[in-house]
Order: sequence, then C-alpha cells, then structure tokens
Amino acid sequence: MNNLNSVLVEGTVSGEAEFTERKDFNLCRLAVVSKRYYGDGKLFRTVSFAVEAYDELAVACRDKAKINAPVRIVGRMENEDSGNIYILAEHIEFLKN
Repeated sequence: MNNLNSVLVEGTVSGEAEFTERKDFNLCRLAVVSKRYYGDGKLFRTVSFAVEAYDELAVACRDKAKINAPVRIVGRMENEDSGNIYILAEHIEFLKN
C-alpha cells in the first residue's frame, strides 16, 4: 500500500524557469511563492517551493512560466539525496492574472 503523498499549491512563479533538454527527457525547474493572508488582508506567511516538471509538462513550463505568473500545481513531494525537498509536478495550470 502506498501512503498518500499529494500536494496542491497555488502561487506565483518567482524566477526564470530553468529548462534542460536531454536525449531521453526534458526537465524544467522553477520556483513558486505561495502567500497566506489573515482575514483582514494582512500578509501572514510566504512560503517558497522548488518545482520540477518533466517531458511535455517541462516544455509547457518553458513556454508559459514567466516571473509573477499565477500557477496551480498538483504533484507530490520528493527529496534529493542531499535532503532538499521539492514538488514533482504532475499537472500545472497557468492561471490568468
């Protein structure tokens, strides 16, 4: 049985997408910032996430993920050998401003 590992994050792209084209796959890395607000509209917390997308999704990120673009990401948490945690995107929706 697999444990549940599912993430839904909405935020904005905070830097240039890094696209890598390899012989067997495409990879796009981007950073996303998600902000939470109190009921009165004051900023409560800002959280940054590293996101990785592969193949066709990576190409879409290269073409559409511009700085400050709003996005909704569905994916799962992964970790590197170094212990850094990132979101492995399964779906990215590029929202309108």
